[in-house]
Amino acid sequence: MIGVTVLVQDTTNGTLSDFDGNYEINVNTGDVILFSYVGKISKSVTVGAQTTIDIVMEDDASELDEVIIVGYGTQKKSDLTGSISSVSGEEVTSYVSGDPSQALQGKMAGVRVQSNGGGPGASNDIVIRGVSSFAGSTPLFVIDGMFSDTMDFVNPSDVTSIEVLKDASAAAIYGSRAANGVVIISTKTGSTTEGIRVDIESSAGFQSITNELDWISGVEYANLRNTLAEVNDTEKYPGFNENLDPSVNTIVDELAISSAPLMNTSASIYGSSNNINFNVSANWLDQDGIVIGSSFDKKTMRTNIGFNKGKFKVTESFAVTRTLERPNTIWNLNNNILPTIPFYNPDNEGGYGGATLEEHGVNGNNHVARSILMDKYIERDNLIGSLAMEYEIIDGLVAKVNTGLTYNTNLDYTFIPTFFISEQIGANQEEAELREYSGKSVSSLIEGTVNYDKSINKNSFSLLGGITRQKTTTDTRASIVSGFPSNDVNQISASSNVIRITGEQYVNTLSSLFGRLNYNYDSKYFFSATIRRDGSSRFSEENRYGTFPSVAVGWTISKENFLNDSDFISNMKLRASYGKLGSQQIADYAYIPVLNINSDAVFGTGQNRLPGISQTVFANPDLVWETTKSSDIGLDLGFMNNKLTFTMDYYNKVSENVLVSLEIPPTSGTSVPVAQNAASIENSGFEFSGTYRGAVGDFTFNVSPNITFLHNEVLDLGDNIAPIIGGQFMVSYSTRTSVGEEVASYYGYKVLGIYQSQEEIDNDGAMADANAEPGDFRYADTDGDGILSAEDQTVLGSYIPDLEYGISLAFTFKNFDMNLDFNGVSGVEIYNYGRRKNLLDIGSNMTTEALNYWRPDNTDTDIPRIGGNAQNERASSFLVEDGDYFRLRSMQIGYSLPQSVLDKIKLRKIRIYASGQNVFTITKYSGYYPEIGQGLADEDRVVANDNPLFYAGVDQSTYPTARTFLLGIQLGF
Repeated sequence: MIGVTVLVQDTTNGTLSDFDGNYEINVNTGDVILFSYVGKISKSVTVGAQTTIDIVMEDDASELDEVIIVGYGTQKKSDLTGSISSVSGEEVTSYVSGDPSQALQGKMAGVRVQSNGGGPGASNDIVIRGVSSFAGSTPLFVIDGMFSDTMDFVNPSDVTSIEVLKDASAAAIYGSRAANGVVIISTKTGSTTEGIRVDIESSAGFQSITNELDWISGVEYANLRNTLAEVNDTEKYPGFNENLDPSVNTIVDELAISSAPLMNTSASIYGSSNNINFNVSANWLDQDGIVIGSSFDKKTMRTNIGFNKGKFKVTESFAVTRTLERPNTIWNLNNNILPTIPFYNPDNEGGYGGATLEEHGVNGNNHVARSILMDKYIERDNLIGSLAMEYEIIDGLVAKVNTGLTYNTNLDYTFIPTFFISEQIGANQEEAELREYSGKSVSSLIEGTVNYDKSINKNSFSLLGGITRQKTTTDTRASIVSGFPSNDVNQISASSNVIRITGEQYVNTLSSLFGRLNYNYDSKYFFSATIRRDGSSRFSEENRYGTFPSVAVGWTISKENFLNDSDFISNMKLRASYGKLGSQQIADYAYIPVLNINSDAVFGTGQNRLPGISQTVFANPDLVWETTKSSDIGLDLGFMNNKLTFTMDYYNKVSENVLVSLEIPPTSGTSVPVAQNAASIENSGFEFSGTYRGAVGDFTFNVSPNITFLHNEVLDLGDNIAPIIGGQFMVSYSTRTSVGEEVASYYGYKVLGIYQSQEEIDNDGAMADANAEPGDFRYADTDGDGILSAEDQTVLGSYIPDLEYGISLAFTFKNFDMNLDFNGVSGVEIYNYGRRKNLLDIGSNMTTEALNYWRPDNTDTDIPRIGGNAQNERASSFLVEDGDYFRLRSMQIGYSLPQSVLDKIKLRKIRIYASGQNVFTITKYSGYYPEIGQGLADEDRVVANDNPLFYAGVDQSTYPTARTFLLGIQLGF
């Protein structure tokens, strides 16, 4: 064998074997020679009197037959027929975050993880192989056997591995829950070694903004307003002239954004004794936000206990998490404080300043001040637990019962004190107001499975059958009250006026039967078939049940005689699969009408008010399961004893009868959206991932690139369903979902340039806005009728990237280690609503780019004149930007103390490290950061449709993503 590392233990004296497996090394009697090679079991030999030492390197089963967690069981990686990606617990903990899903970003082909802004505790969107549903593309999370809609409450330090089931063959065992893929999280159990061990890790650091915007000064803003007043022949205001204080320079970013600390500490006690193994862990993450008034605090505790006695096995997993989030999503909204106005104004109630109509021509706001005055937090408690018992009835036949429970509570608290900034709506509060939204969700699960594994000669098969039932009860409460004796008293009982009190309860159940057959002959030919039948209470009795089958085959070509003896090709496996998955992602009770039992009406000649009942929500009893038909063909390759590996997949996924709630005409008597089977969506693409492992003496390295190509298209919108629009901007909308285009494509007018003269406007005739003047936008006549109208709007781009890629690099040299994770996207656009606010809206401060606006002495520009009535602010290509980026997402350098030192101080491990996150980002995007997600501002919502999918990629002053640097230490006892 070529390339075997030959090293004298505890020295740097080493070499590599040559092409014929020969090597030479100078040693002394008593030296220990270490032999190592990727994919082989390392060996050691003590030197005696011999002059030649020959070693047979044996395959390392842990490398070649890595065990992967699959639905309701495990499989050797070499036996897989489905498309599954995996990351280890070590990779998860390399990125400090409250949500372990961050560890998947850029690590897996076909898996997109995008943060909804950079706020502390911000949620993440995980999309597997494209957006395939309007009801959300969140996958199913299975945490130690218990189902969940999120994984953000899991402590990243507890994770052993995360597996992502991407195709129908792998995910079909979960049926209706798996249409968007499945993420399986396994947490750490006790050690198999007798005794108790303790691990402690702590890190601390700071965060800072990655990109700063360049704002104009107070004097520059005043000059701009005066120039515009002269050009437009409008009034000049005292606040920009005789009452202007040139020393005032109020910049929102300087007031609201600053460096912020971050601390993360984890501890675990684990071990085993006799038939019991255990792991008890705790974690505390304390993160201040870089934006004023924002923070995130997360505390987690978990216990995993296992008991093994002969053929009987019991496992328990229990975790409790509490988070306290203080978001700030209003700090940079429209109509913010002008740079000419002092931030503080002691004459105003609350003590903060803002624009006034008399001084500045507009009543303005001060959203930074409002975020300081407002007391807002979101408190969440999460409990998740599972208890499983299994018994091996006969050799290979195992019966298992799994029970699980999740209990979630949340409180969204907002207290708005009395204050005054200006007469602008939202800039004053005459009566203090308290808003409390609370919820509780309890979900119980019981499953019974029987699994039989048997091998007969070269035939191996595994049969699985099971039944499962899950019930979820959700209670919600909302209270809005006002009229408090003072701003210091902020409890509901102290209020004098009830604005609104509501309460609701929802119950849904899901019952299922499932089965699976895995068969292989001689570990060469593979066959897998799965079927699951689900019944959901969210559908009427006629449509309650859905059946979801899948089938997959595999052929390990490298085990055929013509390749079996190859020294170069160590693995070649062809896979193919097809299956059908389902989705029930609609609101509960969507198939039955909702009645208001307190609907009064006036009747008769006396016009008396009489009690009655009215229907407030329309029902759709014809709703059926959303189904996804998925096909996949893949190729796994390994070379040089799997030192170099590749995985390639081509997939096609078509979702039919897509469920979505759509608004109906208000003439129907209600504005509540109605659930419908509305569309068909296709996602197809190609995935590639690879790994190269190498070693040169004491230096080892691992290079793992991945790349994903994706095509998304709406195939059909169903009968009588118009294109779905979202994101209202004045007279147009920012997104539109229509046949032949990507889901939620940006939609608006295509800007051709700027009118330079009245002659150009006259030549365009009806294609020019009726109020157009030189300096206004000129738009494309996309429908060819010569008239500027809504029909001229067209697709302007999409938040869905054509290409995503990532590369992970890992290096070790003696006791040093280094990890680098890069990722990027290409062929993606961002709808930058901030560009409208920062360049065209004089009601807030503006960036220096706005000073390049069109005027007769500055015509070589792409920024139109400011002001006028030609609606230059309408949704258009002017607001759509290139969102491509490439970044060093994570970097970590560590040093582990040598064993000789650890032995002296009686410790098992000491490792110190320095790490950075979002170290650099290369992008052309002009906003704070190109990762937008589906964030939604608390106020000034620019999207009328509340479905977050329909405003994905729209930057509404999204919270900036921070650059983070940390120092940490790991201790083992």
